[in-house]
Amino acid sequence: MSKPQDRYAGLFAPLSLGGKTAPNRFVFAAHQTNFATGNRFTGRHTAYYEARAAGGAGTIVLEGSVVHPSDWPYEYAIFGYEATVVDGYRQVADALHCHGALVLAHLTHSGMQGSSHYSQLPLWAPSPVPEVNSRELPQAMDPEDIAAVVEGFRQAARYARDGGLDGVELNAGQDSLIRQFLSPLTNQRNDEYGGSLDNRLRFARQIIKEVRDELGHRLAVGLRLSGDEHAPWAGIKPEDAAEIARCLASDGLIDFISVTSGSIYTSHLTRPGLYQPPGFAVPLAAGIKAAVTLPVFAQGSIADPGMAAALLADGKADAVEMTRALIADPELPAKLRRGYADDIRPCLLANQDNIIGLVQNPRLNCANNPAAGYECEAEFAPLKRARMPHRVLVVGGGPAGLEVLFY
Repeated sequence: MSKPQDRYAGLFAPLSLGGKTAPNRFVFAAHQTNFATGNRFTGRHTAYYEARAAGGAGTIVLEGSVVHPSDWPYEYAIFGYEATVVDGYRQVADALHCHGALVLAHLTHSGMQGSSHYSQLPLWAPSPVPEVNSRELPQAMDPEDIAAVVEGFRQAARYARDGGLDGVELNAGQDSLIRQFLSPLTNQRNDEYGGSLDNRLRFARQIIKEVRDELGHRLAVGLRLSGDEHAPWAGIKPEDAAEIARCLASDGLIDFISVTSGSIYTSHLTRPGLYQPPGFAVPLAAGIKAAVTLPVFAQGSIADPGMAAALLADGKADAVEMTRALIADPELPAKLRRGYADDIRPCLLANQDNIIGLVQNPRLNCANNPAAGYECEAEFAPLKRARMPHRVLVVGGGPAGLEVLFY
């Protein structure tokens, strides 16, 4: 008779990512936390990520590190172009490596989807296409600007390596300058960076090459790619994304592709709530997996371990981003491995306080896990059995009262 946890066995298989090997298929993806002080990683970051590594997440991609001073997308963004980021990387890496997790930097430039509020500088973009959310008109980048950003990615990758990380993920997802160059929706240039697909790929290829040259092949280099901009009149469609992935994979310089969706017109699909069915972006990952031989990460409101295991078994992806599920319960993988699936604290996909870019800069937290983001606070430390037993009266059956039942 099979054990209950056997259905999840595929989630615990190791996965080769270039020169590194992830211990399992659980991915804690990059997301905004607002934990930074002075635009640097802090002890709060370390405690937050370490809780997920201790709970069994095999690959942890850190909050995005911006690669150039022209990009300051939100107040507490991590400045990945400053040498001071190395100490923060090292602190996080040392803590997470103790639990066997891979740790990757997420290198990014927001381009036209950033903000001029903090930098007081014009936004950079391939073309002066108005940004429909911020209503800002970006400045078209000249060749010197492009070269500066490419160099910024290279330097940021060096800092990630110097900080002891296992590699980097380059952002070509829904909120990235790289995607803006890839897409005819936002790239209307008539020079060597615009027009044909080969020209629109040039910026991404230059960045990937510089990063790979900097890191060599012992560290992992991945690409986060928008599989559908949901703008069929001009944007990247699923078949376009598959061709982009095929072209970049054929260069032999990237080790994995994580697939997301969206563009300037679809911010509501970045981290949707229950108005989108769980796994809504899995077909995009499956389409790209069919086009490449690299490992592909799926995402899109995947909070159910059964769904995650099934899509791996069906060959739709090689790893699964379960970010919000791991915010709600950092011990999700460990509980599955021990056969305690019923004890997992479920993610509600409510987005109450973990999609913090949509509101006014609060720290990340979770409606279903009060310790999320506060792991370094004494009052949220794991409870220890008292030396002497006591009788305790719990008054009320709300979240606090019910939580006591676990102890």
